Amino acid sequence: MRRKLLLALILVLAARTARSQDSAMPRPAPAIREIFPAAAQSGATIRIRLAGKYLDNIDGVLASHPGISAKLFVPPPPPKEEKPDKKKRKKTKPEGPNTLEWDVSIRADVPEGFHELRVYNNQGVSAPRLFHVSSTPVVTDRDPANSEPVKISANV
Repeated sequence: MRRKLLLALILVLAARTARSQDSAMPRPAPAIREIFPAAAQSGATIRIRLAGKYLDNIDGVLASHPGISAKLFVPPPPPKEEKPDKKKRKKTKPEGPNTLEWDVSIRADVPEGFHELRVYNNQGVSAPRLFHVSSTPVVTDRDPANSEPVKISANV
């Protein structure tokens, strides 16, 4: 009987130790899955959306050209509700944001072509994602029904 009790105690302690070690493990480095829009005109500042994993506590954006810089966009807080309905409130896991918005500035002297963007935090640096800098205006419209015609200059 004592052996069974001792074995049960050892198993409980081992399970607690394993569980505490799992929660103490560091998270992986951030990963960017998508950049939208992935292009901008040189000399412009645009707002881009980065989507990926482990994007909480991002310290900044690294660019392959020093003329490209980014600042985190922090939206204004939503208006407070009078009394939140407890029944309608959904419980979600606090895993951190899956998307972030950044205001990216491209100096006029940045050469046209593809450049790399990465994000970093205290866990590491993400893999690079390509971002195109163009000498012509970049038009992105999410709603085709309300979009305006784009003038294209061409020689025939």
